[in-house]
Amino acid sequence: IDSLVTLLGRFHPLIVHLPIGFLLLGLMMVFYDRKEKKHLGMLKFAFLWGAISTLLALITGLVQYDQEGYQWSDIQWHLTLGVVTTVLSFAYYFHFIDFTFFKRIPEKLLAFSLLFVLILTGHLGGNLTHGSDHLTEPLPQGLKDALGMEPPSVIFELNPDDFRGLPLYGGVIQPILDLKCLSCHNKKKSKGELLLNDYKGIVSGGESG
Repeated sequence: IDSLVTLLGRFHPLIVHLPIGFLLLGLMMVFYDRKEKKHLGMLKFAFLWGAISTLLALITGLVQYDQEGYQWSDIQWHLTLGVVTTVLSFAYYFHFIDFTFFKRIPEKLLAFSLLFVLILTGHLGGNLTHGSDHLTEPLPQGLKDALGMEPPSVIFELNPDDFRGLPLYGGVIQPILDLKCLSCHNKKKSKGELLLNDYKGIVSGGESG
């Protein structure tokens, strides 16, 4: 059962593209058809399946968070905005089918709110997958410096005067692992079933030995 649940969570990166497509298509059609309202049926279709696929993306995202060991501090805003996106998607669909409560909400407010939250949620998801600098990394170094985009580097250095007195593992090896490896190999998130947060985890190895 656990393996099937984990497999379900790993469909999140695939499913998450469905609501993006449906909702962006719906929002483009709203703008295109904002005066004549000739394509109301297609708008209802786009926002219905946009809302349903957003809910599926949210469920698989929750499963992936629980099974893959992501830290809450890394995932909280992406997950929170995913919930907001789901709520706005259903609100927009109910607006189009003349559900009384949602019909009172101005359409422009729904449209711009949904577009903003959808873009921001997708951006934060991209940060999780590709790193927080995946958009800024290709920029020229001069432009990064001018805009103050280059984060300070974290460097592990040994003091040449006293490093020989440090315990080999605790003073030299573990700090390097903490800096370079621990974000993916800890008790909450253990890629390849490999733990590098302590000596016991290293000796135990991962799924490949």
